[in-house]
Amino acid sequence: MYLLVVYDIAQERVNKVMKICREYLDHVQNSVFEGEITSVGFKELEGKIKKVIDKESDSVLVKRRGLTTSHRSPFGTLSFAEFSL
Repeated sequence: MYLLVVYDIAQERVNKVMKICREYLDHVQNSVFEGEITSVGFKELEGKIKKVIDKESDSVLVKRRGLTTSHRSPFGTLSFAEFSL
């Protein structure tokens, strides 16, 4: 699947999240990563990020696109209502 990750992370954690994302995706610009990833890779990426972020103050928005479907997954302070289509 194709993945787009955009985040707004507190300064003390931003380098950790960037390092995790670089393991799986290509760095496009500040706080933005994209690339192809397997389902297993996505679960690993999601788990690692969730261990680092503060869900009360940090935001991570993930846009997944498969062969026929598209899905948004916010972690942290964002909600589906804030990003509905």
